[in-house]
Amino acid sequence: MDSNMWVPVSVICSFKMIQSLIGTDEDALLDCIKESTTVVLDAPNRRIRPHFKNERNTVMLREVPQDTPQAEIRALFGVHAEHIANIRPEIGDNWYVNFEDEEQAMAALELLQFGGVTFNGQSVRARIKSENLVRSFIASQQATDNSSSTLTEIGGPGPSTSGTVSYTHLTLPTKRIV
Repeated sequence: MDSNMWVPVSVICSFKMIQSLIGTDEDALLDCIKESTTVVLDAPNRRIRPHFKNERNTVMLREVPQDTPQAEIRALFGVHAEHIANIRPEIGDNWYVNFEDEEQAMAALELLQFGGVTFNGQSVRARIKSENLVRSFIASQQATDNSSSTLTEIGGPGPSTSGTVSYTHLTLPTKRIV
C-alpha cells in the first residue's frame, strides 16, 4: 500500500481466499471490482483503495458537564434533534453529537452558533468535527453490513509477522475461474 492507500491488484490477487474464488486472474478481479461501491478502482494503474466518504456529521459541544442528561443535550438542538443519530459524552466536558448527514449537522451547528441557544445561561460552544477517514470508512461499512452481510476475512500474501488481518467487502463470483 502506498501513502494514498492504493494497493496493486496483483497483491489482492495473491491472497489465498481470492485465489480460491477466482484464481490468479487479475482481469477477473478487476471485473468484480468495477461494480464495487466500497473500493475505488484505478484501472490504468491496476490498483484499488477504499472508497472514503468523509462527511463532517459530528457536532462537538464544549464545556458541557459529562453528567448532563442526554435529554438536555438533545433539547439544545431544537427542531434538528430528530436527525440526531448518536449522543456521547467525551473526556473534558465535551459531547459528540452525530447527525444523519453533513447537511443536518451543519444546520444544527448554525442554530447553536447563531440562534441564541444557551446552556446554563451561557452561549453554547460548538464546532463541527471530522471523523478520522479510517474510522468513517469502518463505521459506514458496519452500517452497511448490519443490513446486508458480514466482513470477510482475507489473509495477506505469504506468512505475516505483524499478526494483522485485512478485511474486504467485494462481491466475488462463487464459481472458480481457472
